[in-house]
Amino acid sequence: MRVLHVVPLVGPGNPYGGPLTVALNQAAELRSREHVVDVIAGRARSLDGVEWSSSELGVESYPAHRLIPGTGFSGMVSPGLTRFATANVRRYDLVHVHVARDLVALPSAVAAHVRSVPYVLQTHGMVDPSERVLARVMDRLLTIRVLAHASAVL
Repeated sequence: MRVLHVVPLVGPGNPYGGPLTVALNQAAELRSREHVVDVIAGRARSLDGVEWSSSELGVESYPAHRLIPGTGFSGMVSPGLTRFATANVRRYDLVHVHVARDLVALPSAVAAHVRSVPYVLQTHGMVDPSERVLARVMDRLLTIRVLAHASAVL
């Protein structure tokens, strides 16, 4: 089986925590069972401005940047990651998206859904009720739809 893991953000020192660690552990286990697994992620700039590579982790990363100032994580986008997912999800039997309310990973779930590729969403506790305006807009436009159409939600 060919599996694509999509992680919202990676950065030096793993500042975004759990999703990357979980994705790498799941990928290792799947590979030990002879599956082919790719891991992609949005790549945040390092805080000190030093160029950083995630290739030593076995992760193909694409630059991510803040589209909407003052919105924090939810306002981040990664056009390169979205282009890769849109063009390549059909190469995979399953897409596993480690998702938050963001425009980095969510578009990969949309791409899988539109192309009829089964996908799993793992929220890592990051998708919970919110009164924030941007969260409510994201939920109405994307989050609820991809959750409803997922093959499974963890």
